[in-house]
Amino acid sequence: MKKYAFWLAAFFGLFLLSGCGGGSDNVPNSGTVPETGGNPAVNIQTGEMLIKDDTFTIRMVFVKKIDSSYQVELSKFNLATDTCTLKQQPLFTPDVLHMNGGMDSTAVLNISGTFDANCTGTGYTFSANQKTTKDGKVDTRMFSVTYDANNPGDGVTPVPSSGFFNATTPLEVTQAGTGYEIKVQMIEDGYVASGKVVKLLPFDKRFGSAANYEATSGEDGYAVFQYTSPETLPADGTSTVLQLTHNENGALLTQNIVLTFENKGSLDKVDTLYLVPNQVTITSPGEEKEITILTLNAQHIGVSSSVVLEQLSDGIHDYGSFEPSGTITTDESGKAVVTYIAPDSISGISERNITVTETSQNLTQTLNIQYNTSTGPGIDYEIEVSVPESLDIEDTDQITVTIHELGNPSVPIADSKVHEVNLTTMAANILTFGGKTTESYMNAAVKPVAVTTKTLSGTAVIEINALVDNGEKDVLLSATVPVVVLSGPVTAMSLFYAGTSEDTALGIYKNTYTIHAVDKYDNPAREGITLHPSIINGTKVIRSVGTSGQITQGAPGVDTFNDGSLNIFASVDTDDILSIVPNANRFSKNYIGNWSIDFVSSPNQLELAEDYLAATTNGLSYVIGNSKRYLPGYGVAAVDIKDKDGKGYVTDKKGNVQFNVTFDPVLAGHTVTLSANAYDGGERTGVAKIAGLRWDKYSSTVVKIPNDGNEHIINLTLGISNGVEALIDVDIVPSSIVSNDATCDLNTSTIGTTTDLHTDMNGEITVQISTGLSSSPATECEIKWSATQAGIYREY
Repeated sequence: MKKYAFWLAAFFGLFLLSGCGGGSDNVPNSGTVPETGGNPAVNIQTGEMLIKDDTFTIRMVFVKKIDSSYQVELSKFNLATDTCTLKQQPLFTPDVLHMNGGMDSTAVLNISGTFDANCTGTGYTFSANQKTTKDGKVDTRMFSVTYDANNPGDGVTPVPSSGFFNATTPLEVTQAGTGYEIKVQMIEDGYVASGKVVKLLPFDKRFGSAANYEATSGEDGYAVFQYTSPETLPADGTSTVLQLTHNENGALLTQNIVLTFENKGSLDKVDTLYLVPNQVTITSPGEEKEITILTLNAQHIGVSSSVVLEQLSDGIHDYGSFEPSGTITTDESGKAVVTYIAPDSISGISERNITVTETSQNLTQTLNIQYNTSTGPGIDYEIEVSVPESLDIEDTDQITVTIHELGNPSVPIADSKVHEVNLTTMAANILTFGGKTTESYMNAAVKPVAVTTKTLSGTAVIEINALVDNGEKDVLLSATVPVVVLSGPVTAMSLFYAGTSEDTALGIYKNTYTIHAVDKYDNPAREGITLHPSIINGTKVIRSVGTSGQITQGAPGVDTFNDGSLNIFASVDTDDILSIVPNANRFSKNYIGNWSIDFVSSPNQLELAEDYLAATTNGLSYVIGNSKRYLPGYGVAAVDIKDKDGKGYVTDKKGNVQFNVTFDPVLAGHTVTLSANAYDGGERTGVAKIAGLRWDKYSSTVVKIPNDGNEHIINLTLGISNGVEALIDVDIVPSSIVSNDATCDLNTSTIGTTTDLHTDMNGEITVQISTGLSSSPATECEIKWSATQAGIYREY
């Protein structure tokens, strides 16, 4: 996200309309309009809008275009953005502008505010109340100016506004079960308008309820809704958006009402906790309901987390139980399922709110349990949503919303009783309704709704709210449903070291490696994709410096690999593995990685068991060999690889496969080639890595020599597992031979002649140390090997 965004200056002219009409403040058609000779009252020049993180500032200059006999007062300022949600109405300084000077005199309005999250907007609407007075004649009207940074044009002429003004937003809710008024003023042609019908769209009952979902504006232009906060407030900092609508000659106008809840606890908006469903109705004793808990990050990708369920009992009534109860851990996809079991009797209880808390971020959600032993006035209905098991990225599918009698799916509600259904995607970066974040309809008990996925995989939560007639009154129904969106085919893999361990009973060492697979949009691979890892320990052919290998697509099942005219495959057989390793010029997923050898057709050509799907490519680096290695003076030492958790080499819910490289301890410090490939969606993806077999318990003898100004040749014995085994047949990095005094240093000029830093079968190396008595008070020096993995050279 951009840290700064500048909105270029635009020039707007505001013209007062001449003719009849006008009136005192907010009172239409009273008095007469002061004549302005056809001149606009003011022009507006907007300076740049600077956005930094979640704050912004604007400097607006108003230029008076009529003489000093006119007094102009600007007030009731309002600012709305098109894509960013304001945390609260901005600060306008001053809150009233008085322009009593002459022609071209100016006044400055400074605007500053905060978004509810970091955001870069592309446009905004500024509105104000303008009162012009001359000789006792007054004209008062509201105007608005809309600016689009993507299409600023040569300037916009603001006009008297029709629509919503002075809405109760944001509304801070601090008291549970308390009534609040939500108001909005209707304006038409710059004047307050009565008789306008405004609707409040249905919303999730977790955030409260409304006594009326429709209101008509009165003589002052205000439409009023009676809102009641929920009995249990959401966590501190929670916010939601209610939406008001008005149909003006076929054009639907909307106004968002932001509710913010202030309560104990906190809500981190990088992470989200969902309950699906978040409200259940129990109609019989012992009834069971499954509740899905989702812990998702800010991108709606699942994260494993611990969640605590509040105790159901209040010490007085039995409200049932959860199975399991207490602390729940969501899996790698962020999902856990618990079963709610109703008590043996539901007589005398009506409702219970249970707080569910994610422990690491202190996120909370409320599970509302309704106990319904009788139908009461009217029929009880519920929302059921049919959702595909999963969707793919960049796809179009549908979900089906059904409203039916509670507990009786075969009896749907009458279409005519469905007054309004509103669907909202809570993860618009994953799933939309054909590009829209909301979808609304009416008069349908069963309704297929098209959904479109984007390029991000994860879990998209959809909230559904419906206003229906139950035969006695309008009631609000709510439901929440998760939609799992899967990543595309694997297109890239990375292979990296994850740790070292030891099977002390068997004396075997293990290096753990992780393969992480992603699709072309860097989404983690879908769960269950099979990968094929392999390892080369003993090498027969190494061409990691020269780049002469060539891979060719042949007839089906007859793809080949050769190395020009070099007859270097004479010792290769079908038990060996070919691993093509990346070099600076050749690193495509199509050929990098491991290949099984089906047939050695000549000393310079191999036939491959797997299919090569791309064009002929040469200049390849590669290694050929198998899991066995001969060590001089020791014999054969082997490695093998096994999946870490016994689940096979299939990707988990995070796109990972882990495996252990298990090896004879004497192989510590030696070099191997690790490879893997996958065939997914008809394409091959490969990865390869040259690595050292790691150990963290190397040892070295310490030899003391006199600091006498002479050269000293000494032997050091290097070991593994705290000296139990010798470290044999490896090359030691000269800089890893260390001394406790700087005047005693390795003489590198003798390496390969009188000294040797390649360990023999006993783990010994021979080094020559130069001493410098005259420059140090030390009488002797201690010489040793640093005993680290970094002190061992790779073999290729």
